[in-house]
Amino acid sequence: MNRRNEIGLTNQINLTDDQQTIVALCTPQGSGALALIRLSGHDVFNVVQSISKLACGKSVSQVESHTIQFGFVIDPEKSNPDGKIDDVLFFLMRGPKTFTGQDTIEISCHNNPFIIEKILQLSCKYGARMARPGEFSKRAVLNDKINLVQAEAINDLINAQNELALKKSMEQLHGTLSNFLSGLQADFVKLLGLVEACFEFIEEEQRDIDLDRLIKTHSNQIIEKLNKVKVNFNQQKQIREGVKIALIGLVNTGKSTLFNALINQERAIVSQIEGTTRDTIEASIYDNGIFLTFIDTAGLRQSGDVIEIQGMERSLLQAQSADLILLVFDATQPLSMEQKIR
Repeated sequence: MNRRNEIGLTNQINLTDDQQTIVALCTPQGSGALALIRLSGHDVFNVVQSISKLACGKSVSQVESHTIQFGFVIDPEKSNPDGKIDDVLFFLMRGPKTFTGQDTIEISCHNNPFIIEKILQLSCKYGARMARPGEFSKRAVLNDKINLVQAEAINDLINAQNELALKKSMEQLHGTLSNFLSGLQADFVKLLGLVEACFEFIEEEQRDIDLDRLIKTHSNQIIEKLNKVKVNFNQQKQIREGVKIALIGLVNTGKSTLFNALINQERAIVSQIEGTTRDTIEASIYDNGIFLTFIDTAGLRQSGDVIEIQGMERSLLQAQSADLILLVFDATQPLSMEQKIR
């Protein structure tokens, strides 16, 4: 281990867990032209300086913040050309004007798994450590760059299933929900002040102020806001997760056939044998800006088969949790009492 490597590891030991330089691949694994590796922490410039060479001839510590520099990732222990790992772009950003609030460097390299792994290994060898899941966002919260609600919005933004969910996640990231919660907090503080005043002031002192009326009015306003949140909760959940539609009915009524037609795939086995579907099958489609999840369920009937009974129990559970239930029945037959009850 060379001297520079020893200094990097010593610096990491002297730093707290949330100050240490962390590194992670920020782009999905798989085929593609480019990959992005992010490093952030108090010692990030020393770490990257150990494994980099800029085309301008300067070190990463000598160039201006928030600039992009062309250069190379190198293995200091190997001579050229064996020491050159890849031609890359370095995005150099000094805190606090970064996502985490700490010094941050992002390396844009070619998306080859061997190149990516080598850069990660060299970063850890010269003073960094692999980031834990969500650790960049955690540091952003700790350094007051975002709050917990906004941190959750980042995950929703990444996993948005449709344009409306994407829009709502972006609004939450920009602070719409945070502002609402801050306003609600202020409302409760005001209500608390009114309640305390009601106990503190004697009747003669509060003749000109109807505290009881103010408390009731303010309480009703808060309740109205909370009721709006409750009403919108299911709508927001459907926007984020999509609409779940369960196909329920007796055996051999065509649920699986309809299921396959709706998703335009042969996912469910279709046959004339009653009870072919023993378990629930899910499939999702994206249609006109809406994410729909269809659920094929086991047919309902009287049965002594333990496995079939479990399948029917799951069918009923899916019906309870679904946003919409499609009752599939044979139009040539009258509805049975069981179908009407269910």
